[in-house]
Amino acid sequence: MLMQDIEGNEESALKRATVKETTLTAWFKLNCKTPEVRTYLYHDIPQYFVFDHNGIWKRRLRGENVIGRIFDDLKTVDGYVCLTFIDAAKRRGLLHDDTEYQKCMTEANIFQVPQQLRTLFCVILLYRNPTNPVDLWNLFKTHMAEGFMIYADVKTSEAMALRAIEGKLKGQGRSCNDFGISVPSSIPYSFQSKTINKEEEL
Repeated sequence: MLMQDIEGNEESALKRATVKETTLTAWFKLNCKTPEVRTYLYHDIPQYFVFDHNGIWKRRLRGENVIGRIFDDLKTVDGYVCLTFIDAAKRRGLLHDDTEYQKCMTEANIFQVPQQLRTLFCVILLYRNPTNPVDLWNLFKTHMAEGFMIYADVKTSEAMALRAIEGKLKGQGRSCNDFGISVPSSIPYSFQSKTINKEEEL
């Protein structure tokens, strides 16, 4: 309503404003008239009643599962019903996935040595908040562990790479565990600390 519509009609505008029900005030009235409603919480009312244009809560038709339908609508993107709301949000472009970080790591792998790749991985974890850090680790763990493969097998090298990443993260007050990545408590390799410490000096 515009101000010019109110000017000169202040009393009638005030009367209309006091008469108009909100969903909450209409709920209070519904509670007075319908005792069974008192068993529902306010936020549950839309499951059983519809708030119409006259400001009155009216009982829903039987069999109308509104909440379930709303949830299905939220999970539907271009006719496809996603399994989760997160998947639906990603399909709508509302959430970013880790594609850009995967591209970044792939490109960096061409030009950077494993230690630099591990540093980049830490930067992504600390400052870019990837949606699935574990998947990102799994995609690039072999590349990040290559420097250690001179000294050990693949599995041990990956564990050593994780320990090196953990050290970098701890320097920033964080941990691999913060990102859902578990670090082995020990590495079955006698030169582990010497190798990692030597690398950190570079």
